[in-house]
Amino acid sequence: LKTFLFLLFLSSIISYLSTFLLYIQTAFTAGTENDIEETTAADEEETEAETTTEETTTTEAETEPPLEVVEPAAEEFTYNYDAALKGAVITAYNGEAEAIRIPSELGGDTVVLVSLKGNYHVKKVELPDGITAIGEGAFSNCSSLISINIPDSVTEIGQDAFGSCSSLEKIEVPAGVEVLDGTFSSCTSLKEVILHEGLKIIGGTYWDYESNNGYGDIVYFNSAFECCYSLESIEIPKSVNIIGENAFRASGLKNITIPENVSYCGAYVFSECSDLTDAIFECKELKSGSDLFDRCINLVNVNFNGGENIFYRMFEGCTSLEKITLVDGMNIIGDEAFAGCTNIKEVNIPDSLKYIGKGGLQNCTSLRELNLPDNFAYSLQESSYKYEFNAASAFYGCDGLTVTYKGKEYNYSNWDELTQAVKDSGIECTVE
Repeated sequence: LKTFLFLLFLSSIISYLSTFLLYIQTAFTAGTENDIEETTAADEEETEAETTTEETTTTEAETEPPLEVVEPAAEEFTYNYDAALKGAVITAYNGEAEAIRIPSELGGDTVVLVSLKGNYHVKKVELPDGITAIGEGAFSNCSSLISINIPDSVTEIGQDAFGSCSSLEKIEVPAGVEVLDGTFSSCTSLKEVILHEGLKIIGGTYWDYESNNGYGDIVYFNSAFECCYSLESIEIPKSVNIIGENAFRASGLKNITIPENVSYCGAYVFSECSDLTDAIFECKELKSGSDLFDRCINLVNVNFNGGENIFYRMFEGCTSLEKITLVDGMNIIGDEAFAGCTNIKEVNIPDSLKYIGKGGLQNCTSLRELNLPDNFAYSLQESSYKYEFNAASAFYGCDGLTVTYKGKEYNYSNWDELTQAVKDSGIECTVE
């Protein structure tokens, strides 16, 4: 009996302890769930607050009022009187305003030149009507400058006038300006450029064929739009006849039309324009264009409407080009003109073609067929220099290419025979 009572007592204690432990576990679980719910609610409130803040910030940015243009007092400028120019020349702005209107007079004298070179504060500038020139480097390195008007009265813009204005977004050049000399080089945010008829030269450096008693001479200009990464398109006026060296090098251009009156393109004009896909030649008497589209790796379409020559390295490294159609009247494919154009599959040669220079089609590894006209020349006489055709050099690296000349086919195994066959024709080509 005692043993039975003891076991009954022990069983009651165990039951009571089990109930107590279950109660504690339930209470703990409920507390944890409440903590999680409170934390989740707090996180949701914080996220909502952040979202509201972001929306508010975005709205404020979108509705930010335009800059209020002010005309600073005379004492906020550094300026002097220039006797030769007969007017006041501003050399610096020392105020704090972000948008300023340049006064037409200072100290009773007409403002004739303005320079804010290196000013990192001003975002907008309005120039006075009547000003006729913007001097050399006048606004260069104004890193915050977004907008500036150039009055129609301006006829001259100096070298590097807006060079490295990295925030400048839009510019219109007046019709009276004839030369752009390094004007907007490295304006990395420049998206829109308006040029007018009357412009003749887009710098840089070029060769003046008519100077120095007909012997020609170098004219030094700086590149006008080099490294304008945001510039995707531009319309070149028909009045332009010279586009100088590096003029648009490494810019963001996607397409370009070279107008009919352009007679000279300096080296590397569109070189390294990696976004350029389309190029149209309206010009018919281009005298120079070496390295013109060098390493334009996305150039796909090239349309010729005239011209006589494909110049030295003109399309070197244009790895997206697949087809080239040369128009009748073209005479020469220059040295390394299409070197490294690894995707070219078709080159249509007109009967007028006379000569292919050293490495003219080298490493065009996708090219399979080419027809040379019967009147293809063995030698090219240019001024006092004489060049001779060599098939092994012209088609170097084109191991899958078959060239047809006067009904016979040649390939990399017998380029020497092709060279001899062309030589035996005895045809020579002369370039003035």
